[in-house]
Amino acid sequence: MNLATYAIRFRPVVLTFVLLLTAWGVVTFYTMPRREDPEFTIRSCVVATEWPGAPAEKVEELVTDRLEEILDGIEEVEHLRSTTINGLSTIYVDVEDSVSADAIANVWDKVRAKVELVKMPSKDVKPIVNDDFGDTSILVLGVFQVPLEGETEVREAHKYTPRELEDVADQVRDVIRLLPGVAKVEKFGVRDEAIYIETDLGSWSKLTLTTETLRGLIESRNIVLPGGSIDTVDGKFSVKPGGEFDAVSEIESLNVAATRSGSNANLVSLRDIGLEVNRLY
Repeated sequence: MNLATYAIRFRPVVLTFVLLLTAWGVVTFYTMPRREDPEFTIRSCVVATEWPGAPAEKVEELVTDRLEEILDGIEEVEHLRSTTINGLSTIYVDVEDSVSADAIANVWDKVRAKVELVKMPSKDVKPIVNDDFGDTSILVLGVFQVPLEGETEVREAHKYTPRELEDVADQVRDVIRLLPGVAKVEKFGVRDEAIYIETDLGSWSKLTLTTETLRGLIESRNIVLPGGSIDTVDGKFSVKPGGEFDAVSEIESLNVAATRSGSNANLVSLRDIGLEVNRLY
């Protein structure tokens, strides 16, 4: 019996199969994923450790080997690959294919917990676990200033400072972050502000003050520490030390030396010895 004869003899069965397949096709058409960048699970992470100035042999012995030994004990880890060069250790951690996509995050948490247990050769050496490979950048926005209508350039009085442009970028970031489907918004090209203490070489050579001494004076004066709290019958009060620098003028008035005039001692500040303090980008 050929297929045509079978279809004619058992028409109800054939029609039922045709209707089921049609319904299945319609449901699949409306439920199938439609994305330009399909989702897929990244099953690898990188443990990177910087140790500036250390030779490759020391990095291999004191960093890479120790990390590999403890990471190899994680049950879900299938394979470890490492590269060690002067001042840098890089370890690639591959997870088994049997681990579900929902459980991948738990594996990376295990990796971070294990890495934190490894004793590093120096307190400044800290391994960084990077598992952020699945994010896809879908949009790049530029925040900049354009001239007003009818003008060819921005007037000096109307120019935004880099700090003001960053404030605008923060507002745009906060709005975009609330959109559905947006996982992360990052800023690039932001110009950081800094305090510069400057003078010419001729003036600096006449001073007995060194950069290390000046740094120590500033750090000892700029107190950024919690002051604790005081419990009383009226409530609990927080104590904040008042030594933190809040303005450029406070740095200019920093006392760096003292001169004696008879029985009196006069304090000498940065401003008195000709050092300029500027807040720039």
